[in-house]
Amino acid sequence: MESRAQLDARFCAAVFLGAILTAMAGIEDPQVRWELCKLLLQVAWAEHEVDAEARQLLGAIAERLGLGQAQRDELARLLSGGAPLPAPDLGLLRAHRSEVIELAEELVLADGVIGDDENRVLAELTELLG
Repeated sequence: MESRAQLDARFCAAVFLGAILTAMAGIEDPQVRWELCKLLLQVAWAEHEVDAEARQLLGAIAERLGLGQAQRDELARLLSGGAPLPAPDLGLLRAHRSEVIELAEELVLADGVIGDDENRVLAELTELLG
């Protein structure tokens, strides 16, 4: 039987996945979707580690966004810490500023706890996107 914390984490993940799919409905460009995933990687690594639930969640997001197998494999490698994180193209993402910030906030909230590093990353993201 799952613990209360595990159930809460699964619920938060399901809510986040629903939020990202809703926010991404208007973004059809595959390159923008990949850049968004690269940005979410940066947010996920804000606390210098990515737990199994977050890796699974970001993998599900990539699949639902229709990313190709090569991009999903790259995402998995980056989530495991196998390479330096690539910088997202903020120029492409600026056109979708409100959706990007909303998704980053949802990802931070997915585990139910917002740490200082996560707050810092969100503030920097808001500033970078203008």
